[in-house]
This record gives sequence, C-alpha cells and structure tokens, in this order.
Amino acid sequence: MGMGIPFNKLADQFKAFSENKFNIPDESSLRKQDIDTSYTVVYVKMHRENKKCACLECRCTKFVPTTIPRMCISPKNKMVRENDLKIYNEHLERCFYAKAYVDSSPPSFNIHQRLRPMKMIENSFQGEVDTVNAGINFHASSLRAFQFKLLEIEKENKKIYDRIISQTSTYAYDPMEWRRRKKILQDTARYPIVLFKKRNIDREVSKQPSISLGLSKQPLHVECFMDFKVEKGEYLGRIIMELYQDFAPITVQNFVEICKGSNKLSYKNCPVHYIVKNQYLETGDITKGTGSGGFSIFGKSFDEENHKLKHSKPGTLSMVRLKNQKNNSKFCITFRPIEKLDKQNVVFGKVIMGIDVLMKINGYGREIGKPLVKVIISDCGELPPCVCYKKSLRCK
Repeated sequence: MGMGIPFNKLADQFKAFSENKFNIPDESSLRKQDIDTSYTVVYVKMHRENKKCACLECRCTKFVPTTIPRMCISPKNKMVRENDLKIYNEHLERCFYAKAYVDSSPPSFNIHQRLRPMKMIENSFQGEVDTVNAGINFHASSLRAFQFKLLEIEKENKKIYDRIISQTSTYAYDPMEWRRRKKILQDTARYPIVLFKKRNIDREVSKQPSISLGLSKQPLHVECFMDFKVEKGEYLGRIIMELYQDFAPITVQNFVEICKGSNKLSYKNCPVHYIVKNQYLETGDITKGTGSGGFSIFGKSFDEENHKLKHSKPGTLSMVRLKNQKNNSKFCITFRPIEKLDKQNVVFGKVIMGIDVLMKINGYGREIGKPLVKVIISDCGELPPCVCYKKSLRCK
C-alpha cells in the first residue's frame, strides 16, 4: 500500500464528495501521496455508479475487489502482478461471502427474569436511586444474606474461643520444663537418630526345636562353610554348618573331606541342581552336576547310617538317599521343618549361620524343582576350632 493520508481526513473528503461541494476528479488526476487509491479510487467509481462502498460506513453487501497486490513485485512483471492480484481478489471474495456454520449470535437475555419492574417503579416514585437494591436484584440480596451468615458464624466462633481461653489446666505447668522439652524435640527433628534393629533370623531359628530332640550332645562338633553365588552373577553369601559327628561319623567324615577337597573331590563350583520352593534344595553332584551322579571318599557310594536326628527346623542338613539305602556326595538343606524326610534321609548337621542366604536361594526355586537361575557353590572348606570366623566369617 502506498503513502496515504489519515483516515479522518479521508472521511472528510468523502463527505465533501457526497455533498457535491466540489467536482469529482478524474481517476487519473488523483495523487497517491495525497489520497490512498485503495479507498478513494474505489469510492469515486462507486459514487459515479450511484452505489455504496463496502469499505466505508455504509457497509454494503456487495464485494468490491482491491487494486493493490499482496506481494511487492517489480513493475516489469506485470503479468505476474495481475495474476497474483486476481488470485488474491478471489480469496477475498470467498471470505466476504462466507457464512458461519456456528451460531455466533449473542445469547438471549430476559431482563424480567433478573429484575422486578414493579419494585423499580415504586422506588422511582419515592425518588430513591439504589443500584444494589436488595428488593430489586436477586444476586445482591443473596450476597447480603451470605455476609450476614458470616457475621453470625464469627460471633459464634468468638464465644467458643472465649470459653476455651477461660479454662484452666489441671496439670502442673512448668514453663522452663516445657522450653527444655521443646528444644529437645526441635534438635531431634533437625538431627534425627533412627535406630533400625535388624532381624536376626539365625537367632530365631536357633530357638526352634533342636534336630537332636533331647538326645545327648557331644561338646565337639565339626564346622564347615559354603559360599553360594549365581553363576556369572550375584554373590549370595556364606552359610556355616555344624556337623554332628557323634551321631553320624561316617557321613560327617565323607562330607568334611569333600569340602576340604581331598582325593580330588570337592564341592567347589558344584551347581545346586534342585530347588523346590519353600521346601528344600539339593546339591553335591560333583561328577555330573545334574543330580544323577555323585561320588564319595569310600567309593561310588556307602551305606547310610541311623535316623536319630530329625528335620525339625529350617537349615537341616541331610544326605540324599540313593537306591538300596545308599549315600554318596549329594545332600539337601531344608527351608522349613519337613517331617516326611525323617525316615528317608540321614540328618547329620544344621546351618547355624546364614539362614538369610538360604532364603535368597529359595527365591530362585520353583515348585517343579528346576531353578530359575544356575546357583553354584563358589567356595567351601572346614573351619578351624576358633571363634574368629564368627566375627568376620573368615579365618586367617
């Protein structure tokens, strides 16, 4: 758009044109620096044809195309200029004659639903002018009623507060003692000291019925350890076993020698081939690792001993029975008391430390017995007759 004069001056000129105060100039005699052709030329054309222009105050319903292109194109590109102007006018015409598909009219408003005309007439005769008259405006009356209700509630709360502060305590009150206790509470909140008492599962299991069930117990028992881990994965922990050599000497001797690695027989890297969830685990197949093998220091197998000791608590250590009441290197550890194994497996010891490790292994078990992951015995051996292992689980 070229340089033009202000719109108020344009309106004055258009008014002069309509009143015939001066002759209407020719279209070619109009200067762009004085009058904008986008409005004046159109007005002159429409005035000669005795029509009203849609761009002025008359707002007619007929579309008037514009003569100014929407792009700044060089005068040499006349064809491009005319083509763009034609497309632009077609777009403006479509917009001008477009009709709304949505109801854009303002909502209806019935003043008689909001005001009381008769009450207004009465007040007009009385000479009162009240823009917030409770008798006229329903909303104003509701607001005043709400404010009055708030005042009533405030008065009632004031009465309750007066009754509370007028009471005297029957307990002895010492301001200094209260300040001291308040400071202690503040310090505690700022620097909390939380002591978590860890549950000792080994101590709880030790209080359960003994596997010997009142039988005489020799003061010297052999103790061994085993470390369990997930193959190529997490280290689960160590268990310490107490072996009852006085009740099953042959079984204990076979177990201890394999733990120590005698005769090239060892439980080290032996897999736990069977884990029945919440029941027991089986391991000790040092030849095949599947539960179908095994060996002993006395040969392929040896005769099983007595069944004096019972499966009366979690962590009970017993041998896995083979055919013809034979045993080899395979053994099982229970996760709970299992009475049905008393007449089947020979019990020869129990776990005294590391019940929590057994619970971790139990988590890898299934009802069918096949473990979810491969758990192995990463290390094993016999503990010396000293107490250092009870402190660090390792003896130097």
